[in-house]
Formats: sequence, C-alpha cells, structure tokens
Amino acid sequence: MEVFPQADEMFEGFLEGGGWEEEAFFFYFFARKQGLLRVCTNFAVLPSATLDRETLVGRNYDWAYSDLPYCESRVVAVDGALKFVSYTHHWIGHPDCLNEAGLFVAISSLPAIETREPGVQWNILVDAVASTCRTVSEAVALLSRINHLRSITYLVADPYDAAAVEAGPQGVHVRKPTDGIVIATNHVVRESDSSDRSLHSSARYERADDRLNAKVPGVTESDVTSVLRDPVCTIRDGKRFLHPLDHVP
Repeated sequence: MEVFPQADEMFEGFLEGGGWEEEAFFFYFFARKQGLLRVCTNFAVLPSATLDRETLVGRNYDWAYSDLPYCESRVVAVDGALKFVSYTHHWIGHPDCLNEAGLFVAISSLPAIETREPGVQWNILVDAVASTCRTVSEAVALLSRINHLRSITYLVADPYDAAAVEAGPQGVHVRKPTDGIVIATNHVVRESDSSDRSLHSSARYERADDRLNAKVPGVTESDVTSVLRDPVCTIRDGKRFLHPLDHVP
C-alpha cells in the first residue's frame, strides 16, 4: 500500500488472528462510506499559550455504549514504522494515537458527503500518520495528498505545532491555530449549517474556545481537563442542545 506499506503485514495478521473472510473484512473496515456522527471535542494548545510552555491536547471521543466491551489500550509496534500508543474501540485502526516522536493525531467525524470516487478510509490514515510522521507538517502533507473516502477532521499536534485538517471527498482544508489554540468538533468551521447536529457542534466549539482563551497565555493541564469535564448539554441563546446519546440508558 503506497500510503502505509507496513500496513500489509499488520492487516494479514488481523485476518489470520480474527478468522475473518477477506472480502467481508476489507469491505467493512475500508469501504464503508457512512458512519455515526457522534460528539467529539478535540483541541491543542501550543506552548505560546500554556503556562509551562508545552503543547497540551484535549480529547473527548463520545461513542456508542454498545462498543464498550471492545475498548482497549494498545501499544502498536510494526517493523519499519514508528511505535505508538492508542485507545480504541475499533478492530482495525485507531481514533487517536500518540507516537514515539511526540506526534498526536485524533479524529472527529464531519457530516457525510456522498461520493462514487475511490478514497482512503480514516482508520488507515490515522495509523499511517502515527506510523510514518514525526511532525505536524509531515502529517498535513500526507493527509493533503490523499483522496479521502469519509469526511473527517484530523487534529494533529506535536511539541511545537498543531493543525486541524478538515478532509473529505470534496478535498482538504487546513486550519492553523489562532492565538495558540486549534479546536475540532463535528462541523466544518468555515461553512454555515443550520442542522441541529452542527448547531450542537458549534456550541461545543465556541464553549471550548471561550474557556481556553480566557486562560491564555497561562493554560494549564487543569484547564484542559476542566474543559473536557464541561457538560455535554450546552445552553446557547436559550436553547438546549442535547447530547445525541441522551436517550441511551
């Protein structure tokens, strides 16, 4: 595979160890165009905006409770690739990773865009970034030269830089930090969308932005965890935006 050559051996191991039928395996994990639009809030704060002059990242990845039995922490070590750690619910691929070079990558889903064009699935790309890239610039370059199957924001951060790469079948748009902060939720920041899900995403984005900017240039780890503990139901202009999983017991 051109994007991530080391993946061939890893996928063969999953096929053998999991007892998968090859066609079903590749269709399910690499060809699906639709996914669940959940409630993610990811952000990076650069050294210029933190008290200890170190990059801080925050990661909230909401998902279906039914997948809890499959959640696990992993250390992934493939010959010829950078090692990384991850927490995942996914059989193949990882929604967030931190590699041995200090590069962090996490995803948040965007509203789906229909396409008939071929593209690379998000779970291959997250592993490719974690396994082959040492810096944000390298990660942005990789994500920018790929045809994407699904609409995803990839938040990438290293000790000195960060970016939110909004990618999908329509192309790639890179957002750089403003005043040392870059945030990714579940909407395309540069576009207007009046759907309830995008309004909820915008409210979370603005809430995180307000709370973090109030602490600049002295953002601490405690501030990051405080933002991540913020209630998932947001009040904005008198309207309550419900967490999509509120109905799940």
